[in-house]
Amino acid sequence: MLSEVKANYGRLRNLINGEWVEADTREWLDVENPATTEIIAQVPISSPADVRDAVAAAKQAFLTWRETPPVLRARHLFTLKGLMEDLPFGNAASIFTSNGGVAREFKHRVTAGNVGVNVGVAAPMAFFPFGGMKDSFFGSHHPQSREVVDFFTDRKIVISRWF
Repeated sequence: MLSEVKANYGRLRNLINGEWVEADTREWLDVENPATTEIIAQVPISSPADVRDAVAAAKQAFLTWRETPPVLRARHLFTLKGLMEDLPFGNAASIFTSNGGVAREFKHRVTAGNVGVNVGVAAPMAFFPFGGMKDSFFGSHHPQSREVVDFFTDRKIVISRWF
């Protein structure tokens, strides 16, 4: 977890197989602070080789993960949930599952304004209202919700996708 918010994170690296690795690229994207529009970091436009390395590491990690007993898997997931709940922000959270019960419990229990089920990032777009919780919400009103009824209510937007 980040112990402090830095003014500038510099050029970020890829996290592959648990290690920070320099990207094989000459192209970078600026990351702006949305409140000030200042550039706070740069992220690499990773090469196909970087992506292959990341996918290979993920496939290898899955071999170990699938052999992990369900009780230990659950402990890991509850640890991650606790870390999420301890953060001061509640912008978005996503889960990938084929189990409707797990999805239902996740969407009701997670403290986030945008919840994705089988969606990579539950990002607000013009046709989805923005719902921020905890310190992720800015302003005094939820302009895209039913303001009269929900004046001081935390809104949760759930976006699901099933195959």
